[in-house]
Amino acid sequence: MDYNPTQIIRMCALGMEDEVLKSRTIWMCSSCVTCTTRCPMEIDVAGVMDILKEMAVERGIECPEPNTKRFHDIFMGIVRARGRMNEPMLFGHYKLRTKSFMDDMEIGKEMMKKMKIKYSPKVKGHKEVRKIIDKAGPKI
Repeated sequence: MDYNPTQIIRMCALGMEDEVLKSRTIWMCSSCVTCTTRCPMEIDVAGVMDILKEMAVERGIECPEPNTKRFHDIFMGIVRARGRMNEPMLFGHYKLRTKSFMDDMEIGKEMMKKMKIKYSPKVKGHKEVRKIIDKAGPKI
């Protein structure tokens, strides 16, 4: 990240729109919601990051990290289609799109041994999730 989440929120408050929308930080946010749950001001930081990504896309601002944008597109496509994340599918699609098949093989093996990668089938109501995502706006 070129800025931490606190700096991004402050920059938004100061009207530094161009700097924020062109930053790598908004794309590096994994929406884990840790910053949101820890924020003493109760700001939905993860939600702000998502909105900033949408704003950048709407304005035609290129993501400075192409693989991060690819990851995000694949992630949202899977959630839209299945109603939840399917990690093996995410990794498979990401590896195919980036052609980086062996880059993190050792980490992947360790994660699988520790059961950190979970398979999740489609959920009931996945079509409703798709409608919510489609209604929310542009596909990031």
